[in-house]
Amino acid sequence: MSGQTGPLILAGSVSEAVRHLDRLGWALAQVGLATRTRYEEAVPLLYAFDASLPLVGESIRAVPACRGANAPEWWFVDSMTEPVAPCSDVANAVERIITILAPVLAIVGKSSLSQDNGARLGQRPLTWLSVPRSE
Repeated sequence: MSGQTGPLILAGSVSEAVRHLDRLGWALAQVGLATRTRYEEAVPLLYAFDASLPLVGESIRAVPACRGANAPEWWFVDSMTEPVAPCSDVANAVERIITILAPVLAIVGKSSLSQDNGARLGQRPLTWLSVPRSE
C-alpha cells in the first residue's frame, strides 16, 4: 500500500472482510443500490452507488476493531475511515450508507432510488431487511 493510508488487516483476515462485504453488497442490492467490488486491493472494498449515477458513491471497507483482549469485532468503515456500523448490523450499515449518499443524489436529481413506491430514499426503515448469515 505504498503512498496509501487507511485501515490495515492481516492477510488471513482478507477472506473474512470479503464475507462481510459480500453480505453488505447483497443488502444494498435489496434497497436498489448497485455495487462494485475491489477485492484485489490490499484491503478489499465495496463501492456502493446508484446505477443511474455511477460516479457518485461511497467506498466501504470491513476492518477488525480490537476490543481489548477479546477477538476483534468487525466494522464497516467509509472512505474517510469513519465507522459506519458493526458488520454484525448490516441493516444499520445500509441505512448509514443511504444517509451518506442521499443528499448528493437528491441534489443531482437523477437517482433511480429517489422514487421507491412513493417513499423517499432514506425515509423507509429497514426493519424488514433480513440479511443471510455468512458461514
